[in-house]
Amino acid sequence: RVYVDKECRIIGIEGQSKKCDDMLYRCIEYDVMSMHNEYNKTGRHILALTIVFHTGDGKWNVPTSLEEIFDDDNYHWHYLVVNIKDIDLSRFNLNYDRKAYNVVSLTQAMYNGDRKVISELDADIEEMLYAAVLTNSYEDIKKYVKEDYDMCEGMRRIIDEFVEEGREEGLERGREQGLIQGREEGIEQGLMQGKEQGLLQGREEGGKARQVEICTKSLKAKFGYISSKLLDAIKSAEDYQIDQLMCDIFVIKNEDEALKILQ
Repeated sequence: RVYVDKECRIIGIEGQSKKCDDMLYRCIEYDVMSMHNEYNKTGRHILALTIVFHTGDGKWNVPTSLEEIFDDDNYHWHYLVVNIKDIDLSRFNLNYDRKAYNVVSLTQAMYNGDRKVISELDADIEEMLYAAVLTNSYEDIKKYVKEDYDMCEGMRRIIDEFVEEGREEGLERGREQGLIQGREEGIEQGLMQGKEQGLLQGREEGGKARQVEICTKSLKAKFGYISSKLLDAIKSAEDYQIDQLMCDIFVIKNEDEALKILQ
């Protein structure tokens, strides 16, 4: 929840590495569920807005409002798209936005392979884990989540691993254009070579599988772990239940509250 001109607003966050043609309708569902849930809990009417963090390359060229689809200015429902790599860090008020500043700074540093930022930024483990989720590196970095281990060194090592992965798959251009783009090009090249070498590895993800993955990673980043009970509940939950859980991700305090939403 945030306040805009002294008016309370519900802000939802969605991360997307690739464009999604039905994102507008998904965001409408998120917003309606958030407002309905708020009304059921408090009896208040509070507007909701979803912000999509685009972490991929290229422009987001799918409709962001009903007005674009129907060519009718009577339909005003929309969502916002922000490319996290283009966020101007100087616009953050560090007296109030330090955590958000750290997450965005770390995310941009991971994309750019900037080890210096990671070394100098005074970020905590939670902020590093959120950045790992946004760069699809959570599975790589979680092995460094130990009280006696330097997390900054862990993130630098992951950057080194990504660069080496690009080298092994012949992605010299990928290194020059950025860590994430390099890994994506490396995977594409590896798939082509794999047909001859017997190393083909598919990475196709269904809509539900992707939804479960994002939800699971977000909860792991928030709590540090999730139990097998909660993981099974997420996998068996309906789409709208997972959507509701993601809407409440920043307000739930423990696994019991998460499980209650999925029941």
